[in-house]
Amino acid sequence: MKNLISIIMGMTLFFAGNNVFAQTKGNKEQKKSDIKKSESRISLEDSEIVLYDDNGKEIKKKFVYESSIKWMKESSKLDRKILKKLGLKAQWEVKGEKLIKKFKEEKNKIRTFKKLSNPRLRFYDEEGKVKKEISLATKTYKPKKDEKVIGVWTRVIKKKAEASENGKHAILIEDNVLSYAEAPTHIINFYNSHGEILWKKEFPSCKIVDGFAVSNNGRTILREIGAFETHCKDRDTKFGLAVYDKNGNEILRFPDNDNIRKYGIDGNIHVSPNGRYASASFTDTKNYTNIPIFFDLESRRYFVFNNDGSYVYRISNDGIVEVGYNFIKGPEYIDLKTKEFEAIK
Repeated sequence: MKNLISIIMGMTLFFAGNNVFAQTKGNKEQKKSDIKKSESRISLEDSEIVLYDDNGKEIKKKFVYESSIKWMKESSKLDRKILKKLGLKAQWEVKGEKLIKKFKEEKNKIRTFKKLSNPRLRFYDEEGKVKKEISLATKTYKPKKDEKVIGVWTRVIKKKAEASENGKHAILIEDNVLSYAEAPTHIINFYNSHGEILWKKEFPSCKIVDGFAVSNNGRTILREIGAFETHCKDRDTKFGLAVYDKNGNEILRFPDNDNIRKYGIDGNIHVSPNGRYASASFTDTKNYTNIPIFFDLESRRYFVFNNDGSYVYRISNDGIVEVGYNFIKGPEYIDLKTKEFEAIK
């Protein structure tokens, strides 16, 4: 009997021990799965932000791109926190000298904002360390001795960049100009998050890029316009809105043949994070009005939003567009899925 009791107790302890082991192993696996592995990313940075807690203690320092949607969302969240503290509901309620001053004081308590003297495009590895950095500062220097120069001029190199919202792709545009001595060159480099150039293009001297955007899936939207200082030797040079895939292949261009004389591209380039929808401002050459035109890049179709003076702020993945007319009226929203698009030829 004693032996039977001992066997039963031993089996009980065995299964109990196995159960505890299984739970411990499961907990370890759960904790392991909870830890999200960091990924390489690209960060466009032109400002330094320092955040403070309610006691004025520094809690975080970060580098951001001031006009990025990501920072604008975070900044709006901080502003709402201040509005709530002041007993207000909306930004437009901040009126009067005293209230404006109080709002600024409260904002300075929770964050400080400083523009960087050297804006940059940074590539971070999986451990969060800077793997590569490209300066976006304008460089000016005297021409080399072997460069043919009319008079005394300088060479100017201007760089501008844009990164996708998920930090996986970036485009860098370099304008290299020797003032009045030669036609400028416009070089476009497309990077992945490891700092590798996936594709590169060099435009003719009469074409410049003034406005661009990059989606999470690597689609690049460029506003390609003519430079008035020079003329194109190549009569086939095309201008307008151009869309390239992540391999640098052109997948769409507008105006198409039917609209080449009807619309002139003006600016204000946007693309949804998933790369499905895009928009740009165009000038109606008949009425000389400024109108946004939206594009469904999957079906290669476009929709003209006939409302002069409207300004597109952002486009969501499901085609919801935030459109502003003026600061008093505030933004409105349109659903592209309810609009009739025309085919691009």
